[in-house]
Amino acid sequence: MNQKLLCPSHNELIQIVCFNEKCQSFRFGCYECLKKEHHLSHTRDLKTIQEFYEYKQLKQKEYLDFSLTFENYFDKTMNLFNQIRNKLSFFQKSKIDTLDQMNDVLSLFLQNQKNQDKFSSIMMDIQKKLISVLQNFNENLIESQIDSSQQHPIKKETKYQVIQNIRESLIYSFSFNHNSSMFAAGYSTGQIAVFELEVEQIRKQQQMLNGHKGSVYSLEFFNYKDCFLSGGQDRMILIWSFQNKIWICQQKIDAHSDWISHIIINKNNNLIISSSGDKTIQFWNKDEQWKCCQTITAHLSTVCSLSLNETEDQLISCSCDSTIKIFEFKNSNWIILQTINVEKLGFRLCFINNFTFVFQSENSLDLSVYKFNQQAGQYHLTKNVQVQNGENCSNLFPQKFIKSKNIILNKNGSKVNLIKISPDEEFQLIDVIDFSTRKIFGNMSNDGQYLCTWDWISKQIQIRQCIQ
Repeated sequence: MNQKLLCPSHNELIQIVCFNEKCQSFRFGCYECLKKEHHLSHTRDLKTIQEFYEYKQLKQKEYLDFSLTFENYFDKTMNLFNQIRNKLSFFQKSKIDTLDQMNDVLSLFLQNQKNQDKFSSIMMDIQKKLISVLQNFNENLIESQIDSSQQHPIKKETKYQVIQNIRESLIYSFSFNHNSSMFAAGYSTGQIAVFELEVEQIRKQQQMLNGHKGSVYSLEFFNYKDCFLSGGQDRMILIWSFQNKIWICQQKIDAHSDWISHIIINKNNNLIISSSGDKTIQFWNKDEQWKCCQTITAHLSTVCSLSLNETEDQLISCSCDSTIKIFEFKNSNWIILQTINVEKLGFRLCFINNFTFVFQSENSLDLSVYKFNQQAGQYHLTKNVQVQNGENCSNLFPQKFIKSKNIILNKNGSKVNLIKISPDEEFQLIDVIDFSTRKIFGNMSNDGQYLCTWDWISKQIQIRQCIQ
């Protein structure tokens, strides 16, 4: 409890903890974090690290008391149900053949009909509310140990079948290389592991990459090169290259003033775009080293996700400020083309061609499709595609369009949806994988052959292969 915790962004002692429920920034920070305007919009919700420890102890006791109260309530309810069931069973088996008995039974029927109707009505209402609350409560509880033999059942008809499981600690990000022969995994510890994928088997390379001081939230391989980018909690972007059979960090970029949420790279490998909890989007060009060539401050909150269109002259972003921004590359600069206000914030979006993109709102059963109107010069919502979700959602796990298979990979709550797009742009939900937790992190290979995930229940890397 008294260990010295250091801020991964500034290497200073952790002093403040944010208790604001809607905050999307990292909750633990130092006083330097405040100078960067983190959490200044809700300073009344800031507590000291000691107050956090006291709060943790209080909540642990409350959870224990809650479990005992729940157990006691359940026992009392079941005892009463058993008494009623026994009486009803006895009543059903009893003979009723005298006039007095028939009179008593009729009175009983008439007197209890209202109670029975009321009970049925209340139970139907309570059942829906109680199950929903308990499912959400259960999903958000952090379990210290789960039997490794437990695995969540998958739909028998799934188009992507599990071919291998590997038990691993918490992983936030994945990325496949250009030919799906390897993938990288970014851990909550700040480490990165590279796995080789051969004949449907994965093998972990012996070298663990240690360059980050906090969780690795985003990974992205370069196109047709054994190089990749990493970014995360420590606000750094690292460039990794495979040389002489080992991975080397070629460059460390002090990129943002808050955690990095998403990194993408263009097809020519000469432009990196990064988004962050500091509300900015950064553009990086390479000369001898990667350097920032432009910063956009159009959003008012954490920028969650980025996507380039097919010709890479338009960029879209979504943010916790409940907007989608469209940018256009014009006169050697990125300028804002349009702002779309959405009813619910969303954590993920992606282009599917030059003039169409999809956006997933939080806690929504609809995937929104936006198309560009040439005459108006604006994007408009054209349709909603029905998908499945679970209670609440979270960021990371980028949405992805696999062009070779015309499939959208869409994480929504506790579900991973696979949506097929026909040549005439009809959208069909072809598969849903339910992980029973919103804490799912993953990615798909560029050819759509492999889906790699880590989830909080199985605590495993699960590799699924397309069986079509």
